[in-house]
Amino acid sequence: MEQETKYTIKDDKTADLIWEEVLSGIYGDAINPETVLMEGAYYDTPSRVLKNNNVALRVRCEGAICFATLKWGGSKVVQGLHEHQEVNVPIDTDSCLIAPSVDLFEESIDGQKMSDLVGDEELELLFVTQVTRRRAKLHYRSSIVELAIDRGKVSAKGKEALISEMEIELYSGELGDVLNLTQDIADKYGLEAENRSKYARAIALLEEEKHDIEKEWES
Repeated sequence: MEQETKYTIKDDKTADLIWEEVLSGIYGDAINPETVLMEGAYYDTPSRVLKNNNVALRVRCEGAICFATLKWGGSKVVQGLHEHQEVNVPIDTDSCLIAPSVDLFEESIDGQKMSDLVGDEELELLFVTQVTRRRAKLHYRSSIVELAIDRGKVSAKGKEALISEMEIELYSGELGDVLNLTQDIADKYGLEAENRSKYARAIALLEEEKHDIEKEWES
């Protein structure tokens, strides 16, 4: 299970200040700090069978490294804490950003379930994400966590939503350490809990676009 907190960062200056503190070691030794450009694409069938069954399929490239992610069961979200099940599969080429195969996860039980859900339908692009991520693993108290600062956008059907947030993911140790670190930084910099995932924000854009179309037909 993936466990991470998401908090909105109000401006670039605040994001820079948090990152400077990460590099300074104030939150523990920063391991392999880096900045990466992440490009992601999410897919579903025309009937939205994956969405309707709380399944999300994503392909994401970080530079030359690409992988596919299958998330299922939806996310349990409480005050910025997101918990969900997922499996990641490395892929050899970014061509999967154009036309992923449902066979990517054929060796997992949940991948087989996804394939059964999709059936004979074709996968189509739902939306894309473009994010610049600054990240580092931290030894914080008795845990190893990854702190990431994201700046970018989600784009769906010509509509966009900006992303400016901090994520802290538990790699090993105690969830309480993630919550304490998150709260310390949130209190210091006035960050607000973000209960919506990037996926949820994109779906909201799609619903908004659908509503706009319906209004046009009514007028």
